[in-house]
Formats: sequence, C-alpha cells, structure tokens
Amino acid sequence: MTTRFTEPKAGSRTGPALVSGGFGELSARAGSSCLEELNITDPKAVIDVHRRHLDEGAEILRTNTGGASPERLDRYRMHDEAFIVSYMAAEHASKAARSHGGARRVMGVARVEALAPLIGFLPLDRVEAASRTMASGLVGGGADLLLLDAGEVFTAAGPPLRDAAVAVTAGRLSYVGPQADAPAPGPETVVCSLGGRLLTPGLVECHTHLVFGGDRAAEYAERAAGTPYRDIARRGGGIAATVRATRAADLDTLVALARPRLDRFLAQGVTTLEAKSGYGLDHDTELRILRAVAALNASHPIDLVGTFLGAHVVPPEHRAAREVYIDALIRHTLPAVAEQGLAEFCDVFVEDTAFSVDEAARILEAARGLGLRAKVHADQLDEGGGAALAAQQQAVSADHLEHISEPGIAALAAAGTVAVLLPGASLFLGQDARPPARQLIDAGVPVALSTDLNPGTCMTEHLQLMLTLGMSRLGMTAHEVLEAVTCHAAQAIGRGDRAGRLLVGRPADLAVFDVPDHQHLPYHFGPVHTWRVYKAGVEVWRAA
Repeated sequence: MTTRFTEPKAGSRTGPALVSGGFGELSARAGSSCLEELNITDPKAVIDVHRRHLDEGAEILRTNTGGASPERLDRYRMHDEAFIVSYMAAEHASKAARSHGGARRVMGVARVEALAPLIGFLPLDRVEAASRTMASGLVGGGADLLLLDAGEVFTAAGPPLRDAAVAVTAGRLSYVGPQADAPAPGPETVVCSLGGRLLTPGLVECHTHLVFGGDRAAEYAERAAGTPYRDIARRGGGIAATVRATRAADLDTLVALARPRLDRFLAQGVTTLEAKSGYGLDHDTELRILRAVAALNASHPIDLVGTFLGAHVVPPEHRAAREVYIDALIRHTLPAVAEQGLAEFCDVFVEDTAFSVDEAARILEAARGLGLRAKVHADQLDEGGGAALAAQQQAVSADHLEHISEPGIAALAAAGTVAVLLPGASLFLGQDARPPARQLIDAGVPVALSTDLNPGTCMTEHLQLMLTLGMSRLGMTAHEVLEAVTCHAAQAIGRGDRAGRLLVGRPADLAVFDVPDHQHLPYHFGPVHTWRVYKAGVEVWRAA
C-alpha cells in the first residue's frame, strides 16, 4: 500500500541500496498523511518516485503493505478491503522496475505490529490476505482476470477508451487503461479476449416494482381496445387487482415470482437494481415485499436496494379515512422498516390521485428522521409540485417528471437530485407525454433511465430498449443514455461511490455487449446484446 523508500546513503555504492525517502514527498503531494489512497488516485506519483530513486542508483525498491487503516479507506467504500491497495502498490513498484531496464528487484514488506494499536490497522488475518495479494503483484501480473481486445471500454468516468484493457484483482478493478500498459498475466490469471466487443460498467436499474403478485395482461388488452382505465378501476381492476394478488401471496411465492424477472434483468447486463414495495398497502404485506427483496438480494448475483413505497396510493379500505392510513405509515410501518433494515429509501407518489405535497412531506420527514433517504414519484400526470418537494426533502431522485416545470428543473439542479426518466411507461400506455430530458441535462440535472417494471403501466425488463427510447423520444445522445443506466442510475440509488463507473479500486461489476461501441447498443434495438456479465470479477451470466 504506502510506497516507502529509504534514500541511498551518500557514497554507498557497494551492494544493493534500499531506497526510501519518498514518504515525505508523497505526503506533500497527497496533502495529508494518508498515502494509501495515492495507489488508487495518483499512481503516476507513486511510480515517478520509484523511478527517480532507480535513477539515483537504487537496486531494490521496497514497498510497504499489511492492510490500510479502515478509516482511511472508507472514503472508497473499501473499509474491509486492503487487497486491492496492496496489489496496486506492488504493481506500481513492479512497473517502475520493469520499465527502468537492467536488473532491478522489488521487495514487499508487511510489518504493522508496532503501528496497529495507533492507527487502527486490519486484523492479522486481513493483513495476511493482503500480503498474499501483494505477493502475487510482486511476481508480476497478479490479476485474477484480464479482459483484452475490447472494441471500446465505456468507463462512464471520461471519454470511451479504444485499445484498452481491464484487470481485476480480488474482486476489484486493478487496471483500466491502454492495453499496451496492462499488467502481464500471471500463471493463474484468467485471460479473456472480448473480440472487439463493448465493455461497460454493470448496468444499474434504478426504478422497479419488482415484487408483486398476479398480472394484468387482460386489462392491458381492454385498455388497448378502448376501455377507459377508470371503468376498469371502478370494477376492482387496476392497482387494486395487483394489491389483492400480492396480499394473497406468501413470502416464498413472492420470491419465486420475482426471481425470473431478476434473471431477465441480469441478462440485460444489470448488476445493481432498486426494488420498491407498494403493492401491499398494509403493514404486513409491505414488510413481506421488502423481505422478499432482501431474500433475493441474498441469493441472486444482482445487488438489490430496497425502497419503501407504502405511500403508493391510499388503499381502497382507507379512502374514506386517508388520515388513518397515513398515520399508520408514520407511526407503525416506517419504524418497522427502519428497525428491521428492510429499505434504504422511502418513496411517495405525489399526484392528485395519490398523495398531496403536504401529505408526502409529512411521510418523507418521518422517514428521514428514521434514517431513510427520500425519493419522489413526481409530476407524472400533472405539474403538482413533486419536483420542488423532492428538492426540499433532499431526495436522491425525482422520478417520472413528464410534466415538470421550469422552476422544478431549477430546484432539482440546485439540490443535486437525479431525474429518473421512464420512457417505457408512456410507450406502453400509448401516450405521448415526454419528460424534458434535454432541458434537465442542460440545467445540470443528472438524468437516469429506467424500465419502471410494474404490472400495470410498463411490464418489461428490457433496460437496453430504454436507451433507444432515450435517444429517439427524449433527445438524448448515445453517451448520455449510457451514463443514464450506469453512473447516473447508480447515483439515483445511493451507489454512486461503488457502482456505475470503471475506476480502479471499485468492485469489478462489468457487462460485455456483442456490439462494437456504445453507439450501437441503442441503435440496434430489440435483441438482447449482452455477451458476458461479471459480478465482483466473477462471471455470472453468458450468452448461450
């Protein structure tokens, strides 16, 4: 991890020189005493110091490891992972030695016993694991997986890369850059040629109603034939039908129904997904839906993020006394969700047909007081103040936004709230309402895209199709729609620091598509273009 040197002694030219002295220099560059981060954030600084000391006659480079302080690494969501830092330190030293010419050696040292009580190093077993990882780096090419020959690497952290490679060590990205500079494969490295295909971060699906019972295919046919939705709802159809079916399903049934949907998302290249409740609309069923999400998260390659949407609509049995339902949400269901750790977010549907701005504010303030972050279904059917409420509540996202106003756009931009757009819903419903994606982007609002998977208004897991709709119906560019299902979608579910971008040190969640570059993915719509999916560097899906 920290690359430390010992300056060669003046006049000493007998035997190899142990080199150091770069510790203070690197500290000055880091602006703090935390040097571990330089192996990730500024590898050139580390390599340059190694090379300088090699130029001064050093024959051995000493790189010091053993497990970085969890507190220091927490900024990268790496508080329990010293592996990748150790590997990178070793790789930087090895790279400097290899490029310098002549006989050069690199020595890795793991000695933390004296400092451990002072700065909170990892336990001994983690130190040993980190040291083993470093050792693999020292012998050259310690990567577990090396992906070569990509047609394009879309990092979502800068311009797309050509002639690039990606390496994975201990489940994290250890190299993203030119193929010519990629680490050499070691004896146990799995090397995969992508054959000119597109490599991206694992896609992020940021708005789904994944868990529900029943279906509404017959209702869809009726609506297409001209039957008004209000007539269907009047006889007990619509969302009420899904609520009845969901309430009747036990936990195992809900999990079994949702798993194939999740499998189809995986086939799309999705590695992280948000799943809402909202089809229970009573205490027990809402909790059961979120427990189904937790069960799927524990048993499926996709990482699931739970959102509580008990304020989807007021259930039929409480329409004459909606305050009773709102009070139950605030006093009973929300505390249970928070206490049991079943959700990270609380969402509210703000419309005349659902909840008013004042009602939503009460619910979201109660949720935030319990540690749940806010989300808002906003301005879908009319401009009803949902976007402004989202900004006021510091919501991580405002979703739908077909009828957002200019003041609403300005409020989202000022608050840093992500706009999650759902173009599949209006397509499914045969409507032409379109959120103003270009105005949002030009105002500086991060824009994400999602399927809005649900049984009533958008029954699809085809996230790749949303890219096409984002371009054809919303006026976004190819680069923007890819960001909308990677880095911006990750930001919309609180995962912007660990998903959605290809950056060294982050989990190696990757998708490979059988197209040459990112422009072809939305261009050729319809087929599922996914070729491989990797979760933490492990292949979890491949095309037949």
